[in-house]
Amino acid sequence: MGQFPDGTNLRIELVKAMDRLEHFGVTYPSGYLEELAVKHSSRVNYPRVLMRIGEPRIRRHPYYNTILERGSDLLDCGCGTGDDIRALIKDGYPRDKIKGFDIDWNSINIGYDLYRDRESMHDLFVVSKKFPFANKTFDAVYSGNVLHTMKDRRKISDYLINVHKVLRDGGILFGSTLGTESHIPSARRKLLTENELRHLLEGTGFKNIEIKTDGRWKKSGGKRRSKWMHWIGIGTFKQDAGDQKGKRETG
Repeated sequence: MGQFPDGTNLRIELVKAMDRLEHFGVTYPSGYLEELAVKHSSRVNYPRVLMRIGEPRIRRHPYYNTILERGSDLLDCGCGTGDDIRALIKDGYPRDKIKGFDIDWNSINIGYDLYRDRESMHDLFVVSKKFPFANKTFDAVYSGNVLHTMKDRRKISDYLINVHKVLRDGGILFGSTLGTESHIPSARRKLLTENELRHLLEGTGFKNIEIKTDGRWKKSGGKRRSKWMHWIGIGTFKQDAGDQKGKRETG
């Protein structure tokens, strides 16, 4: 189980989450808080997904309205509780165009239990330890609060390679991550600087990259300062050797 920040715990955050969702019309039977507290007492891998549920961050992305207008096949890669998927649907995105992917059911189950919509939402989620999608399956991929949870650059790079492969030609990757002002090798988490993020996206094959940041730098443990970075990039795909040879011969 992940560690909650000082001053809070599972029960406190469940109360807050249920209160937020009740404002959106979710109702809970008597004793439900106790039931969830027991059920998830050892199953919250990422406490902050519980602390954010009911406040979908995808709506804060600068290009969110543009993505809504496209309405094409979209993958939420590292979907967590599914908060952002529910926001997309509520805001008019075609339900049959969305898939959510994560490596385990932990956070997805928390989403089911708090939104109480398992039966109506279960078909939208795919869970696998290995990336399960075929190449060129989606027109857009969303990466919400994923990169800063990864412990090293190699895992981030592998993640971006998988995302690039699954995009159709000209497909869009957009997302948000907690970034750092300067590189600190000894830091527990691998927060990226803006230049590092841009370099990784370019190295994977993305072009027309735009990165926007939120507000001022804030202290985030030790000497490190951090703030949110929102990005968008378009996937590019190299022609294989046979295609290039054919063009030379016919040119």
